[in-house]
Amino acid sequence: MTMRTGAEYLESLRDGRNVFIDGERIEDVTKHPLTRGYAAQAARFYDLHHQPENEASLTFVDEDGTRRPIGWLYPRNQRDLERRRDYANQVIRSFGGGAFGRLPQSNNGNWYALVDDTAPWAELSKDTPATVDLARNIIADFEANRDADLWTVPLLNDVQRDRSDPSVAARNPMLRVKERNDEGIVVAGWKGVSTAVIFADTILLGNIVKPGTEPEHIIWASVPVNHPKVTHVGRRSNATPAESGFERPLSSLGDELDSMAYFDDVLIPWEHVYHLGNVDHSRLYAQRTFDFEHADTLHHMIVNAELMTGLAVLVAQTTGTLQHPVVGSDLADLVRFHETLRAFTIASEATAFVTPRGLCKPNNIFYDFGRAHYLENVGRLTEKLVEMCGRSAVLSPSEQDFEVPEIGTRLLEMFHGTTMSAHDKVRLFKFVQDRFLSDWAGRFRSFERFQGTPLFLIKLLTMQRISTDPGGSITELAREAIGLGTSDEMTARAVAERKELFGSVTPVATQPAPAQAAAANQGFSLDDKDQPDYIKTQDA
Repeated sequence: MTMRTGAEYLESLRDGRNVFIDGERIEDVTKHPLTRGYAAQAARFYDLHHQPENEASLTFVDEDGTRRPIGWLYPRNQRDLERRRDYANQVIRSFGGGAFGRLPQSNNGNWYALVDDTAPWAELSKDTPATVDLARNIIADFEANRDADLWTVPLLNDVQRDRSDPSVAARNPMLRVKERNDEGIVVAGWKGVSTAVIFADTILLGNIVKPGTEPEHIIWASVPVNHPKVTHVGRRSNATPAESGFERPLSSLGDELDSMAYFDDVLIPWEHVYHLGNVDHSRLYAQRTFDFEHADTLHHMIVNAELMTGLAVLVAQTTGTLQHPVVGSDLADLVRFHETLRAFTIASEATAFVTPRGLCKPNNIFYDFGRAHYLENVGRLTEKLVEMCGRSAVLSPSEQDFEVPEIGTRLLEMFHGTTMSAHDKVRLFKFVQDRFLSDWAGRFRSFERFQGTPLFLIKLLTMQRISTDPGGSITELAREAIGLGTSDEMTARAVAERKELFGSVTPVATQPAPAQAAAANQGFSLDDKDQPDYIKTQDA
């Protein structure tokens, strides 16, 4: 099987997986009211690839002559990245205009950080039997998941815990290796949080190193979602299965659900283990694992910005304010927001680089900048959209109200617009309400902040990837404009002046710029004449 159908996907979910939501065990995620909606949406994702009109845009034929979803396309050049972007754009907008952030295409690229260079995972692993070929395991499991068109969801984050006291962190029951034996490793503890894992097939275990992380916590491996000793605890669902698509156009579709997982002495066979015990190695690879997922996040943001812009124009049209100068200014902000995000993703592809192993990666500096730009502006622009709606964003009649003999006609008269019927106008406002003001919308906002990476962390990652050496290229233009010369010449003048003023010279301690040190440790390299030297610190 290279491209499974929606029916095959739904049947695979009926496997006895251990799922609890709001204290209730979900016996079948394809049938329970809290989960069946999103399961159906994910099934529709698989079916999209079988529609003849989507063959060219959603599928490709690999070197072996096998047709696969473009989500599995291993990019070798810039054109491949553009195809993946066009693919993501079509998929994302097909589901409520970007209503779901974690469909399968956004996750499967997490394999690439391992597959691209298997040697370090194997060579730097700790306490691994010499007979176990970790590099082979990575390739074999990647190909098995790809060939069966499975959905792999990463579990790298740990459940939030108290970090104020190291002893508390040490006692925290995060996932750890309890035992190594001839069959594999036995692990126990918690992992979380991840989105849509209860609807997926495979868990890709890994780590984001934080204070309190010890070697026994470092586990890179894969486990079936339906493992009998793995229990998934999901948050309360915001799905509204009892509501009509008119009243709740998005939440009635389902809720992708975030969850955490408890591993109760789970045996992971050696053939599904990729790396163990090396905190330093894991620290370098956490963000790299998310490179393609973060690029997909920016694709989601672009679609959402387009959606917001279109909604704003429709609202302005139906309220008769399209020509109002203030509304025009707000619409210009939304258009600029959308086009700026597109520019970031195009820039990330135009300055992409190919690793020594042949994987073409989008320039993470630019898609990080794009995600930061989105997070800095989306709240303000959402408020502008809601303000355009006025009271209609929170007060509009139900579909049944239009059928009431005593008042239905009067409602039709009140909501009728020159270019939009009363029903269409109310549908527009109910969409805005469900997308931006409901409980479902509140979770979506939180998810965007999480999947986009907290803004402060994006800035921190940026500083790790940019050289801020005062003597480097980042200050070259400023030094030339002022006439300061080189960094050595500046230092020489400062030393001479200090000697003249104070009669002695105290050596000035020098340290490498933080970004340079980080770059040296992470093996960054890129030579691209089209961008400044100080951002030539890409993960190759």
